[in-house]
Amino acid sequence: MPYSLDLRQKVINFVENGGTITEAAHIFGMGRASISLSLKKQYDFCHEHS
Repeated sequence: MPYSLDLRQKVINFVENGGTITEAAHIFGMGRASISLSLKKQYDFCHEHS
C-alpha cells in the first residue's frame, strides 16, 4: 500500500530539517528505501521546476 502524500511530506520535512533517514524510518514507520525514493523525487521535482 502506498504511503499518503501527507506522510511523505512530513518525512521530507523532517529530514530537510536535520533528521536522518534512519530516524525518520523509526518515527514514521517507513522503510529507509521508501524515504530515500521520496527525497529523490522531491529533489528531482524541485530542480526541474527551478
